[in-house]
Amino acid sequence: MEHTADSTPQPTALERLHDWWQRLVSRVLPARGDSAADRTRSRLVTQLQELFEDCRTQRGGEFSARARAEQIAAIYRATDPTQRAIILSLITHAFAPDRSELDRAVARPPFAVARGYFRA
Repeated sequence: MEHTADSTPQPTALERLHDWWQRLVSRVLPARGDSAADRTRSRLVTQLQELFEDCRTQRGGEFSARARAEQIAAIYRATDPTQRAIILSLITHAFAPDRSELDRAVARPPFAVARGYFRA
């Protein structure tokens, strides 16, 4: 099964603008009344989401990919068990397969059956 970078749907201009705006607001105007731990967690999530997005879009070359992996690992090692659970959840959601594409692939007959090598 061949996977190319082009198979990932690109966000629309409006989605990119919304994402950029949310990141800007979260940095400039931290939520009032939140505890220091909540603000730290929010910053951590935002930072990781940016790194994950860079990974998904494959920005940069091999050196950049390794640097991002090192950053993610350093963040993970510096967190407590609760924050680690959050990080693992983020990773699970950030790199989950596209459900519609996965459903289409599962619905297709296996290659050998489609070619007539075996009977379904």
